[in-house]
Amino acid sequence: MPHRPPPPAAGRGRRCVSWLALAAVPAVTACSPPPAAPADGPTLALLVVVDQARADYLDRFAPLFKGGLKTLLEEGVVFTDAHHEHAVTATAPGHASIATGMEPRHSGIVGNYWYDPVRRRDVYAAGLPANPSPVLLEASTLGDWIKRRDPRSKVFAVSGKDRAAVLLGGRQPDAAYWYDRRTGRWRSSTYYPRAQRPWMAAFYAERPLDRFFAHPWSPLVGEQAWSRWGVVQVDRGAFPDPFPHLLGGLDAEPGRRFYESVYTSPFIDWYTVQFAERLIDQEALGSDAHVDLLAVSLSALDTVGHEYGPDSPEVLDVLTRLDLYLGELLEFATARVGRDRLVVALSADHGVAALPELTQAAGRGGRRLQADDVLCVQRLGARLDERFGDGDWFLDDYYVADGLYLDRRAITARGIDPLQVERAAAELLADCPAVQRAWTATELSGPEPPRVAPPPAERAILAGDAAAEAEAAAPALLWEHLARRFWNTYRAGRSPDLLVQMRPHYLYYRGTGTTHGSVYEYDAWVPMIFYGRGLEPARRDEHVATVDLAPTLARLIGVDPPGGLDGVDRSALLGRASRP
Repeated sequence: MPHRPPPPAAGRGRRCVSWLALAAVPAVTACSPPPAAPADGPTLALLVVVDQARADYLDRFAPLFKGGLKTLLEEGVVFTDAHHEHAVTATAPGHASIATGMEPRHSGIVGNYWYDPVRRRDVYAAGLPANPSPVLLEASTLGDWIKRRDPRSKVFAVSGKDRAAVLLGGRQPDAAYWYDRRTGRWRSSTYYPRAQRPWMAAFYAERPLDRFFAHPWSPLVGEQAWSRWGVVQVDRGAFPDPFPHLLGGLDAEPGRRFYESVYTSPFIDWYTVQFAERLIDQEALGSDAHVDLLAVSLSALDTVGHEYGPDSPEVLDVLTRLDLYLGELLEFATARVGRDRLVVALSADHGVAALPELTQAAGRGGRRLQADDVLCVQRLGARLDERFGDGDWFLDDYYVADGLYLDRRAITARGIDPLQVERAAAELLADCPAVQRAWTATELSGPEPPRVAPPPAERAILAGDAAAEAEAAAPALLWEHLARRFWNTYRAGRSPDLLVQMRPHYLYYRGTGTTHGSVYEYDAWVPMIFYGRGLEPARRDEHVATVDLAPTLARLIGVDPPGGLDGVDRSALLGRASRP
């Protein structure tokens, strides 16, 4: 039976009200003053994860930032070389790595979905889709460490996505919340028995989202400035989709179509911030000597980025608005608990690939899958038939880019060694023009990352961008790094028998928009920033991993992280301001 956390203490704060104009100007906030200062030390940790935030966004668009991103960049400790060190760069493993300090190999969260070869069914990273929970998470989180140290501490998580909120919250939060696209409200599940709080009724009565109904989504940065920031309005042929974008359909009042469209607009981030602020106030987070944690995952960059790509005016608009919304949240939290009682950490669960049409134009290659790419994969079963005789080789209808699971039982019943089939399938997949390499369960299941030789005459392919020049000088080191990322991703019993590495900037589907999930830098390189009490502004160029965030933030709030983490406490790299 899953763990059921104890009911949280009732909130002690008075209600705060925040007004934010449709144009997303910084909010005017009225709330109760900060409480009397408790014992010396932080009392509120704010963990912010921006879904699909590539690290290069921060420098590229820095002159446009006026709010929270500007504050963090100018007053925080910014790690410029932070990466996810696992190969499947997706929402669930990214959030789990940030929250636990463990790679997917040890957290058990190997993807958004995986296949259970015993029960022969798909598995969702957040448990049952109808009733999400962290029952599949095999590692404790920062929130769990805080609760273990002091059960009176409070831990909440909120996100547009259920898997993001569930995995950030961990096993013992007071509650985790996610957006309900049908109703425009915040949902939870039975795993969190006291999630529905009395103050939420008043929050919904204000109908905060409805202010966006009957108003189009128009950009804050005008079209005349787009080219300055490398932003491109891609020609969508017979199906153009320029600004302004409409929210909802032919409805006379807000309803399901409107609330669904909010999810794929920047206003889902605005709504997340409004709910987070109400949580801080009504649950009195940070108001006493017990350190509290609020984890917030902002989803709009991902929901919009998939559709339009990282160089689009839509993504630029989401970023400029997110900067303002985040600024409001920082101002609110500071006003509520005081600057010396607040510590903030920001990162991202993954990056995103550019539209391949744009990488081709820039001379970096890449493409969407073509007919020959698909046919090559489709012929895999027939080519195995030619080598071993007719048979069924794989479990279920699993997409090759997510990995392939061998039907080991059927293969063994035919007197064939599954290792032979695994090795042959990897070799045959590598012949496909869109595939760089296939990594097998056998080579990834060992106690150390596999030692692999780079393909003949292979240039550095990890970065796929400017960094490729430096990587090209040491291809063996590069492939050692690749092997470690795939090894960090692999978890026996959950991961596929074949993990497929596509070539850089090759999108594994044939449609518009873009995606993430690869081992390459555009998907793995993300921001990592610490801000708050006693930290001097700095830019650090040391290579760090996202699994370092949780143990580092734990130290900053006086919590000892557990032993055996994959992540490293980096607090020694954070410059400390001298205090009287």
